[in-house]
Amino acid sequence: MFRVTKEPVAWIDQKWRGLDDDGYEVEKSMRLRVRFLPASEVTGLYTDDNAKTADLAKKVIVDWDEILGETGKAFAFTPENLDLVLEHEPGFMRAFGVNYLDAWGGQGRVREKNSESSPGDGRADGADESRPPASKTS
Repeated sequence: MFRVTKEPVAWIDQKWRGLDDDGYEVEKSMRLRVRFLPASEVTGLYTDDNAKTADLAKKVIVDWDEILGETGKAFAFTPENLDLVLEHEPGFMRAFGVNYLDAWGGQGRVREKNSESSPGDGRADGADESRPPASKTS
């Protein structure tokens, strides 16, 4: 089913590589609530220009989760706090442009399957076993 909305929003995962306090490379992550721009505003949007990416982030990010402040407590989403992240975490900006466009194009988290695993031979229950497997073509 599809539901038309004037301002669609979704939670997206934001992941990027960065350094921890000891200088080790780590994966950093957080969740972002973003609004999706109309197609007419997205064409040619992503570039390596940090200023344009920061403008995009300020325009579409409406909330976040899984981010901590210096004290180790939840870091509230505000325009000022977003500016801090954009200014002091360059890996975030680079990843954001790509992640946003992927989500805008419909690529997101994959829903987990049912807990039951498929049969060991890869065939679904009730599959026609008299039918030969598809041949490989080169």
